Amino acid sequence: MSGKLLSRGPRPESCRFEAVVWKKPAFRCNIPLQGPRCRFLSSKRKRVQMGVNLDREDWLNLLETIAVALSKDGPPLRLCLIGSAACLLEAMPGRSSRDLDIWQPESDFDRIELRRAVEASGLLFDPREELPGEEPYLQIITPGPTQTGTFTPILWARFGRLHVYLPPWPNLIASKLARGDERDIADVLFLAGKHAVDANSVKNCAETMPEPTRQQVIENLVYLQILKP
Repeated sequence: MSGKLLSRGPRPESCRFEAVVWKKPAFRCNIPLQGPRCRFLSSKRKRVQMGVNLDREDWLNLLETIAVALSKDGPPLRLCLIGSAACLLEAMPGRSSRDLDIWQPESDFDRIELRRAVEASGLLFDPREELPGEEPYLQIITPGPTQTGTFTPILWARFGRLHVYLPPWPNLIASKLARGDERDIADVLFLAGKHAVDANSVKNCAETMPEPTRQQVIENLVYLQILKP
């Protein structure tokens, strides 16, 4: 072989190379998932597609997931739900919500245990600052702008150690009339129609509320009286 170096001319097209960026393939698991966790994972995928508001099925799956995340031993955790949760659980058509409101005065739970279970389910727990995104969350509500009047909670369902309660319907309707926005009025008409709640029973609940909430409920009773005579 000659010791002369061959001159390097331009490479033919067939010998040219282009940089290729390797992309990691999407991970796929062929192992079937079972139980509440599987249903919640399906719910999370659905949430990405439909937005931040969750429907009745989503929230029931989340309550099951929270219950499973609790330890097996210990006293029941009693959660009294208010707000849109009642309309969701009562299967109001088209109703969805980003949050689940817990009425603290009529609830009984260990905060540390509940927080761990809620966060394990993928929800934010009782955020007190401006939310960084649009994640669904569980909120602990204390008396203040929100009022419900005095009542004895009614057991709605048991999920293992997690016991879910609701206020009587007149109290729930009164609390929504206190705010009286368009969605609240729609909730009021749904609940009053489904459970045959009359204006007098709601007014009696309003009488147990502090001012100015009491007066606001009395004034907004006109919606119930006109739209549901």
